[in-house]
Amino acid sequence: MQAFKNYIRLLYRRAIENGNNEDLFRERDDAFIELMYEIATSLGHGHDRKEIQELAYSPEGWANDEAALRRLRYLMIDLLENRRGLTVTPHFAVAPNNPYPPSPVPTAIRDSETPG
Repeated sequence: MQAFKNYIRLLYRRAIENGNNEDLFRERDDAFIELMYEIATSLGHGHDRKEIQELAYSPEGWANDEAALRRLRYLMIDLLENRRGLTVTPHFAVAPNNPYPPSPVPTAIRDSETPG
């Protein structure tokens, strides 16, 4: 929790206008890496600070989402550039091309409806 508080504190510290803010940015980066290390440790991942600093760690879900989006982009580009077709299937029964109306469907006559 302390790593989170330190990181938030550094995020709200204002940078000096037209000044050298390298120290502030370095502190922010270090605090972020420390926060990510604490989160990874609490989740049971064996990444050290150096791996996180070099961005060797990325959550698997992000990588999966990025791969899926990349595939969708390629498929959409192929579709729009007319290199791939779009299959359309009807979800309802198409009436046959018949000039005559459909034959009547017989209905059951109940005893009370019979004449007589």
